[in-house]
Amino acid sequence: MKKITDFSFRDIVGKYVLISDERKMIDRDLGYEEYVAYCYIDVDRGISFKVYAGIKDGNIDFIYYDNPYSTKSITLRYSAVGKLEVYNSVTADMEKQASEIESIYTPEWIVKTGIRDDLDFDPFRDKVYPDDLLIPVHTLKNGKQIREDLWVRPTRIYEHRLVGKTIESGKVISCGEELAILKSGEEKCPVFGVTAEWLQYYNQINECDS
Repeated sequence: MKKITDFSFRDIVGKYVLISDERKMIDRDLGYEEYVAYCYIDVDRGISFKVYAGIKDGNIDFIYYDNPYSTKSITLRYSAVGKLEVYNSVTADMEKQASEIESIYTPEWIVKTGIRDDLDFDPFRDKVYPDDLLIPVHTLKNGKQIREDLWVRPTRIYEHRLVGKTIESGKVISCGEELAILKSGEEKCPVFGVTAEWLQYYNQINECDS
């Protein structure tokens, strides 16, 4: 097994993993040495693990409940997990339950945009919250163009455009400000965000030039 920090989200998300319980991750002692869990992304909670089974003395005990929201359902967050490895003995039942988890925690706009599959976003992603991006954000204040590098969380699609919001405040741009997330196609700055004020200014410039 390797430390969880040695894995990128692409190595483990969407897969079942075997997790060592050396940290005693679960607040109630179930007596297991290892757990089999499905790794997925919760937009608000980051990389997470829904426990499927417990392993003790080589024996596997089924734990997962049909209702993932059940109080008996066990969810582990990234910070609780120490060591793991990819678990390859996946059954049809496990595939079905993985599909159920994804249907609950993967918003439709993520599927439509394919943003998690887009490698251009990878250099800007947070390790624990892969949907969150640290990108340059452009705005306009008092007629002056301003750029600040801020953490941004994509939230939806509007008119085929990816929309997000800032999740931290800059010197000028406030936390919670909505913006468009764009791709430039340029190697130097392939991904950036623009506020409504900047878009309005940009559109005005284009109208004047046409």
